[in-house]
Amino acid sequence: MKVGDHIRVNRTAYYHHGIYIGEDLVIHFTGDILNKMISKIEKTNLATFSKGDELEVVEYKLCKPINWTVDTAYSFIGKKDYNLIFNNCEHFATYCKTGKNESKQVKNAAKNVTGIYVANVMTSLVAAPIMPVLAVGYGIKKFYNWLTK
Repeated sequence: MKVGDHIRVNRTAYYHHGIYIGEDLVIHFTGDILNKMISKIEKTNLATFSKGDELEVVEYKLCKPINWTVDTAYSFIGKKDYNLIFNNCEHFATYCKTGKNESKQVKNAAKNVTGIYVANVMTSLVAAPIMPVLAVGYGIKKFYNWLTK
């Protein structure tokens, strides 16, 4: 593991992400999983970040320079704008590494939910009038295109 690495730990239902800044320290969203309203970005030691779970390094083909990554992570310390869908720990770490505010976990979950919704719409095609179905299909296509950008 190197300074500026995007690291994560598997928490069974999700991955928790942060930026390794050296000297056994990580910058990441902290707080209780059941009360993310009090979450904020903090600098903690690896043991606090990992909670005993195995650390993994997230690899990138293209990313920002190490100094940019670390400086960006430091600039977020104290921020409290946690949002599961739009600003979670993966969004934070990915932004620090790439400059893009993205979460693969959120995109994958949205794709799964969208797939279930599409299946339900298709099942009800026989009973539904054709125009509302086409309108829903058009909206789903736009949503899917957004997800797969």
